[in-house]
Formats: sequence, structure tokens, C-alpha cells
Amino acid sequence: MISNFCRSLRNRTHALWLEQKGITGLETAIVLIAFVVVAAVFAFTVLTTGLFTSEKAKETALAGVAAASATMQVKGSVTADSNAGVVTLIRIKVATAGVDAVQFNPANILVTYMDSDTSTLLGHGIDMESTVEPPICAANSWCIRWSPGIVATNTILNPGQIAEIIISPDTAAPAANEQFMVEIIPQQGSTLVLSRRFPLSLSAIMNLN
Repeated sequence: MISNFCRSLRNRTHALWLEQKGITGLETAIVLIAFVVVAAVFAFTVLTTGLFTSEKAKETALAGVAAASATMQVKGSVTADSNAGVVTLIRIKVATAGVDAVQFNPANILVTYMDSDTSTLLGHGIDMESTVEPPICAANSWCIRWSPGIVATNTILNPGQIAEIIISPDTAAPAANEQFMVEIIPQQGSTLVLSRRFPLSLSAIMNLN
């Protein structure tokens, strides 16, 4: 009886030494932790990539809006001067289209003139203040005449300010009843395009609206 009990106790003790459940649980825990770590790293990578992509998409969208939005607008009437039956000047007053200031450095602005006979990228002449009358601008060029109180070397157009674009096309180009188009291309924002037609009979000062 005692020997049987001792034999049974020895067998149970030996079975406990050979038990592998604890080792299996530890391995499972290690594998689970590894999965959690890999999932966390993957999730961080996905989130970082998503945030980076969203930020880049936002920057692209804002850049597209800035490039497409109008920064300038025509203010008042477009007029023209003529002398001896020849158009000498075209005057276009422009102002900001919103509440933000606009970079208006002549070195970064392109002005083109187009009619039925010519299409010209005009050169930039000498800018002047509003007291200069009549405006002086060399042929086949454009100049800026600033509103009162603004020096001719200004490079920013603030809200409430007006800049008059003086265009002096080639004296042989414009004619009576001829349609023309002017493009003012700023450094930022969309191109300001306007199209007008000279009257049938040219006079000294003409309103082209």
C-alpha cells in the first residue's frame, strides 16, 4: 500500500517536472508581443504617411487656389488717348481684388498687347507719380502711374490704392474700330485679361467701356 502510494507520488512529481504548459504560454506571450509591436510600427507608418500626404495635398490645393484666384481687378473706365488720328496711350486703372496686398514689382509683371496686326510683349518703361500729366511712356512699352501719395518706386499694391497701367503701343498698330486685348500677368495670382474696341472715330480722349 505504502509502496503503491510512493510510486504514484513519484509518477506525479515526474509528470510535473515534464509539464510544458508554462513554456508554451511564455512563447505565446512573446509571439503576441511581437505582433503588437509590428502592428504598432505599421500603424505609425500608415498614419505618418497619411498625414504627410494630406499636408502635401493641402499645400497643392492652396497653391492651385492662389494661382487661379484673381489678385487684381480693373477699377473704373479704360481710356485711350490719340493724336492726329493715331492712338498714343491706353490707360487701365487696377486695384487689389481682395483685402490682401499684392506684390506689384514691375520687374515681375508681364504686359502683352494684341490686336489684329500684332502681338507684342511690351517692355517696362519709367514709372511715374500721379502728378505727371500727360503720362510719358516710350512707344511699345508700359509704365505705372501711381495714385496720389505713392512714390514711383513702390512695389506693393495695398487695398484702397490704385495703379494706372499706361500702355504705349506701337504707333503704327492701333486704328479706329480695331479690337485689342491686353494681358497683365502678375507674379502671383491669375492673369488680368481685358478686351476693348477703339471707336469708329478717334478723339483726343476716349472712354473704351
